[in-house]
Amino acid sequence: MSGPLISDEELSSLIGTFKDPSPYARWKAAESLARVGGKRVIDALLVALKDPDLRVRLEAEEVLGRIGDERCIPPLVQELKGRDAALRARAAEALGRIGGARALRPLIDALRDHEAQVRGAAAEALGKLATASAIKPLCEALKDADPGVRWSAVGALGTIGGEKAAQTLTQCLRDPDPGVRGKAAEALGRIGAQQAVTPLVQALRDPDQDVRWRAADTLRRLPREAVTDELIRALGDEDPGVRWRAADTLGRVGGDRVVEPLIQALKDEHPRVRARAAEALGRVGDQRAIPPLEELLNDQEEATFLGKVSELAWAAIERIKKPPDR
Repeated sequence: MSGPLISDEELSSLIGTFKDPSPYARWKAAESLARVGGKRVIDALLVALKDPDLRVRLEAEEVLGRIGDERCIPPLVQELKGRDAALRARAAEALGRIGGARALRPLIDALRDHEAQVRGAAAEALGKLATASAIKPLCEALKDADPGVRWSAVGALGTIGGEKAAQTLTQCLRDPDPGVRGKAAEALGRIGAQQAVTPLVQALRDPDQDVRWRAADTLRRLPREAVTDELIRALGDEDPGVRWRAADTLGRVGGDRVVEPLIQALKDEHPRVRARAAEALGRVGDQRAIPPLEELLNDQEEATFLGKVSELAWAAIERIKKPPDR
């Protein structure tokens, strides 16, 4: 990292502040050195790792990570072995920022730390290393008793990607913690894992609203040819919640093949499914949908917060008739 120009006198003054009796002054000095970098700065920050004030030591670790020099790796690895969990976690974060092969093994070892805070930080840091060598230990971390650690491991696997990560993340859609399940759905979207389509459709019936939303969002971002058939089948699911989310997602996926199945969904017994199908057809914009949508203009059933089915049908017709913006 190369920082802004600073005179030797100014740099010496900043470094000298580490001898100030005020912890706040020493903390601010460490923070300011992040914008400078260089060997003298690194040496001063390494000394600050032994400061009697915890906040100063934490800031020194943070800044060493932001500087990003591999010379900082050995002392940060030593910090991973310290007594304070916050310092160990911050050291893991810094190593993730710096990267490099020498950070890999210490971070893998930190996945076995007795504090969940450190294990989670190590998992996130391994994701930043973006190496396939981290996939196996991260998969092991998915067995951690702490959901926060599993959440971090899921996010790291989503960053690294690959077939093995995708297979494992698909299984995480069944994790007992909703936060982990939602993170898995999001991570599968980043990878673009087409093999996850069926489990993601099943996740549309998850009891947690956020998981359902993330699953639907991921399905929208996967390739159209990978998701269309599965979503069309989901229109016949026994759960109306799955049916209306499938209709909504098909409208966002788009394409000629979704029109007829969505028209059929306008006849669904559940008003919210009919409403979402109408919305989806408006979004697709195919003229074939206008006559069946007109048949819903007398449908006065309420589709929860969406309003009456007739109102959604009218809005869809208007959207289809409106010429696209040039």
